[in-house]
Amino acid sequence: MVPLDSMPTNIMSSHSLRNRNGFSLLELLVVLAVLGAASVLAIPRIAGAIVKAKTTQCAVNRTVLERAEERYRADHDGQPSAGLEELRTARYMDRVPKCSEGGYYIWISTSTPVKMGCSTHEWPAVSPR
Repeated sequence: MVPLDSMPTNIMSSHSLRNRNGFSLLELLVVLAVLGAASVLAIPRIAGAIVKAKTTQCAVNRTVLERAEERYRADHDGQPSAGLEELRTARYMDRVPKCSEGGYYIWISTSTPVKMGCSTHEWPAVSPR
């Protein structure tokens, strides 16, 4: 029997290729296929969550504006404010919130209870004042 040290190098090289570190092309393709399938499933869910979050933020902004107007009217004998900027300057809110989709807020109902609407999330066809 011939010792391994005296074997020809071409036989040793084929044996050492199996024990090398790293990944084969097939292993990398399998990993990429699994990641691709996972992203195909995850991206629509993430996109839907983003749209829902923006709509929810707009609804919260409208509620903040409605409550600020109600507090203003309670302090001013039922008289409505001149607008959102007056509510801010009168310190009924820290800042005038903006719609996450770029819409603008308008009053739907000026009677009690006050109702605020958004041009993007409630009436996309409404044009600015």
